[in-house]
Amino acid sequence: MATDELDDKRIPVELKEKVLSLPPSQLTHEEKRLRRIFRNRASAERSRKRMLKLLEELEEEYLSLKKKVESLQSVKVENAKLKQQLKDLDSSLEDLATGVFTF
Repeated sequence: MATDELDDKRIPVELKEKVLSLPPSQLTHEEKRLRRIFRNRASAERSRKRMLKLLEELEEEYLSLKKKVESLQSVKVENAKLKQQLKDLDSSLEDLATGVFTF
């Protein structure tokens, strides 16, 4: 059987079920080859699904971390403004204290 004949649509379902359900000792060489191909395809499909799930999880984590960074950046800006206000108030307080004691 050529590889192009292994298209799932061309292989009878009964043969596929037989090849996958019987123990390898009861299969012909060709059936064992088909079994290996089917199992490999199923494994590849599971692997693709795992990778897609992992990719989705990583995308969600990325978006979550991106929001946290944006939030922290706005907090950082606010913190800088408050520090400047504190510095200005300290300076004003020093000016007032110096002015009061110079009489």
